[in-house]
Amino acid sequence: MRGLTVLVFALFGTLSAVGQSCPDQKARTACQSFHELLSSKDENLLMRSQSDSALACFRADEDRFFTVTWDWPNVWLWEVRMRSPAGEPESVRLIFVDEMLRDGYTKLDPNAHQLGSVMIESYKNGVFEGGEGFFGDWEAGLNKGKAEPWRVMTSEPYPSATGLERQRSIRIDRVGIVASSAFANAKNGTTQHTITIQLSTGRFSEEFEAGETKIEYSGRCTSFKTLPKKSGPQAKTK
Repeated sequence: MRGLTVLVFALFGTLSAVGQSCPDQKARTACQSFHELLSSKDENLLMRSQSDSALACFRADEDRFFTVTWDWPNVWLWEVRMRSPAGEPESVRLIFVDEMLRDGYTKLDPNAHQLGSVMIESYKNGVFEGGEGFFGDWEAGLNKGKAEPWRVMTSEPYPSATGLERQRSIRIDRVGIVASSAFANAKNGTTQHTITIQLSTGRFSEEFEAGETKIEYSGRCTSFKTLPKKSGPQAKTK
């Protein structure tokens, strides 16, 4: 999925660019805390920067930020679940993308899917608060009978999931990212936490909703993915 990674670079910049500026001056305090961690070679942020996509999102007027990191699907790990006779275990057939077409699409079984995950971690006053993982299925998607190069990840609760786990979901598509989860609050109720990121602009909204009470925050995201090192001499340009 190199083309997808390049697209995220184009939208948000790179790790070196992040170190020089902030996406929103209203979030300067949070941005400075992020830079401080990077310059101190914080092990967790450096590890996350190795993901295929890594975003840092800064709240306006607060020393808070969160990171969103994920890997694009691997061309060798697509699978199709085959129908089996009643009472027999479901069989799985592994497939892979075997041809890139000129228009950027690929040949891929429309029923193919692949497990994926997204990690969201939060920081306050430059200190790690915690994180949670979201798991879903990458789907190929179809356009004119061919698999789209842009993959879509969605999640559904496992049949065995109960309680708050049934209120956790993730979606990534060409428009943006929506991640939602629930937690028990201090009033013995439930708070639904939802993060929405618009990929075209890098803007995000963050909502905490409990009953009729809703608290909203907003800000901007930027990429902190580490650029891969170039191997060998650079090609000469005319």
